[in-house]
Amino acid sequence: MNAARALIETVRSHGVRLAIDGEQLKLAGSRPLPDDIMARLRADKAVVILELRASLPWWRDPEAIRIRFDEIAASAEYDNGADRDAAERIARECLAHELRTAGLSEHGIRSAIEAIMASAP
Repeated sequence: MNAARALIETVRSHGVRLAIDGEQLKLAGSRPLPDDIMARLRADKAVVILELRASLPWWRDPEAIRIRFDEIAASAEYDNGADRDAAERIARECLAHELRTAGLSEHGIRSAIEAIMASAP
């Protein structure tokens, strides 16, 4: 077990849940963690986030969903000659199908796609 995974397991053994929000690490538990564990989390935050992201199915990570959307749209636009609007429509449809196949609810799929479109440049 690597050091980040061991730290995550230590945090969880104290009854604290870890979540990723962008580049932030969110903690939720009924009691605060001991100071030494908090210090380790602060020092190793980046690798803990990477480890948590690596352990998530791609469809649970908003950043990974955005990357997948961009990959599909780029392929439709540059490899297949679609204009940008058509490429984004194709990406929405393909991504919805992939998320449906992964087991997301229709509400979850709509929310994920709306978040992607809201964050588009």
